[in-house]
Parts: sequence; structure tokens; C-alpha cells
Amino acid sequence: MRIFQSKFCILFIAFVFSFASSNNLAAQDKDAAWYIGNAPFKMPEIIRPLFPDKSFSITEFGAVGDGQTLNTEAFSKTISACVAAGGGTVIVPKGLWITGPIELKSNINLCVERGALIQFTKDHSQYRMIKASSKSSSYVPASPIYGFQDRDRSSAIRPPRRCPAGRSPQRTSSSRSCR
Repeated sequence: MRIFQSKFCILFIAFVFSFASSNNLAAQDKDAAWYIGNAPFKMPEIIRPLFPDKSFSITEFGAVGDGQTLNTEAFSKTISACVAAGGGTVIVPKGLWITGPIELKSNINLCVERGALIQFTKDHSQYRMIKASSKSSSYVPASPIYGFQDRDRSSAIRPPRRCPAGRSPQRTSSSRSCR
């Protein structure tokens, strides 16, 4: 009887695992269109971005993946070169890459290859300070990876406009002005 129970237990466990794995396979057969069509809310179709077929490795711009070297400048130079070429892919190869903040720009695909790890420096002086919120007077360090875009999808960050003393900046739909 004991042998029968142990064989039954093994068969039951095997059945449960095979059932669970067949459910996982069924879930893997569903594509993005299925999830969009079956979402509990109206969801627009996802348009996959297309990037130019140009690639730039951070090592070509002086990055060293030794886990010791600060590579902020190499990341920035690589992204700038990619933008100047009209966009493409910035490749981070295998290695441990220490860096300060990374500013992503339009038309840039950041590809972190298998075995690559980007670690942001703990040195807070590397990160620019931003307002905590529009209603706050306190500042916090910016996110280690960020990006800004103008409406025309360009990659420029507009510098703040300086207003005469006593006037504050005002943003309109197309430009900045002072009031």
C-alpha cells in the first residue's frame, strides 16, 4: 500500500507540473494584439519604434567596463554622436559600467547586451538638482536616467529663459515668455 501511495504521489506531482507548463505555453502563444483586444479598457494599438540601422558602442568613445572607471562622458559622447548621425543604437557591451546620469535623446535605442550591467555612481554631485514638484520650493537629485523631448521630437533641452527682475517665467503652448 505504501508503494502505491508514493507512486500515486509522484504521478500526481508530474501531472500538476505538466498541466502548469502547458498553461504557460498557452500564455506564451498570445501576442500583443491579443492583450490589447482583451484589455478591460480601451487601449490604443502599440506602435513599435523604428530606429535607423546605425550602431555606436560606448567603448568607441572611451568607456571602460572594469567596474572602477566613471564612464559618464563616454555615454554622453556616444549618445551625442548617435544623435548627430540621425539616430540609431547605442550599445553597452558586456562589462560593469559605472556612470553618472544618462540623458537619453530622441531616436536613440539603448541596447544593454547580455552580461552588461550599468551601475550609477553614488556621488550625488554628478546628478543635477530639480524641483521636487511645481508647487514645492525644495529640490531633489534628478533620476539617473532621463530624457526630454520638444514637441517636434527633437532631442534638445531648451535652456530656461531668463526674465527681467520682478517677472516670472510663463509657459505658453508654443514658447516661453515672461509676465
